[in-house]
Amino acid sequence: MASRNDSYSRRPELVEYDFVEQPPLECFCPVTLSVLREPYQTQCCRNHLSQDAHERLARDGKPCPVCRKENYSATEDPVKKRKVLSLKLRCPHKKEGCGWEGELGSLEEHLNVYEYDNAEASAEGLWKCEYENVDCPYACGERVQRRDLEEHKSQHCP
Repeated sequence: MASRNDSYSRRPELVEYDFVEQPPLECFCPVTLSVLREPYQTQCCRNHLSQDAHERLARDGKPCPVCRKENYSATEDPVKKRKVLSLKLRCPHKKEGCGWEGELGSLEEHLNVYEYDNAEASAEGLWKCEYENVDCPYACGERVQRRDLEEHKSQHCP
């Protein structure tokens, strides 16, 4: 089931996660309605908010969005963060043919946040998503799927 959330990716074009199973309600922020990002636990009612939501509410002097307590406080919750990062999901490029499934915490590695050649990636257990659209490294300005770069270079680039 897909859930709108762009919070764990640094990639703005990645806005939907396709979870293998629907995440528990406790893994969603009641303000953003997205999967918790950098979870904070409120001291007043022990509910969770995403860091961005908490900081925005605190800056604007708003009460706790769950119990409505004025001047509430909240602290980071590493246990909840581990739970959220362990949620299973599919690659956002599944419709294009990618079969990867893994934990939310491994998604950035799969999407090639780090540059590795195939031998290094295999040795390290990191994989580039071949179905991701990337900028042509030959400066023609086009975006093509990573798996089509060599063909693109030989047939379309000057």
